Amino acid sequence: MKKKTRQILILNGLLILIVATAILSVNSGYARIPFSTAVHSIFQPHMEGTSVVVAQFRVPRIVLAVLCGMGLALAGCVMQTVTGNPLADPGILGINAGAGFAVMLFLTFFPALHIRTMAYQPIFAIAGGLSAEGDPGWYRDLRAFGSVFSVPAPQVFLREDVYAFTYAGKGFVCRI
Repeated sequence: MKKKTRQILILNGLLILIVATAILSVNSGYARIPFSTAVHSIFQPHMEGTSVVVAQFRVPRIVLAVLCGMGLALAGCVMQTVTGNPLADPGILGINAGAGFAVMLFLTFFPALHIRTMAYQPIFAIAGGLSAEGDPGWYRDLRAFGSVFSVPAPQVFLREDVYAFTYAGKGFVCRI
């Protein structure tokens, strides 16, 4: 089988799987809604109980789940392309460690905010992940001097420095 044909078959199969999952998700939930009523509510929404549940809760949930999955897939693809590593994950650049460190600092120094609401925790995680990554241009500068595989040492040192700083910081804050 040709590579192009195989790719088209895989994409079509995945699209069918997404549609089937969306159809199942429309009917899953606390209120059982028959499939015919759910389809009717999607294409002809009105202000009855089942139509409101389908049009305002279930369909947006499905669309948001698909969009989040697409965003995560795109982020993973970008990470693998930038690092030239087919097994790349956020830990390569220290994003996980930075996010964990920032959340831990938040929980230590602002316990009243955490008790009142947990809305600040993701904000601190995002800020920590972005700050741990540091200058996004460092990798581009390294690639200017050679291929990805000819300069692995600075990448390893950078990652280990971020982890070392994070664990040292966690140990310091835990002793406070």
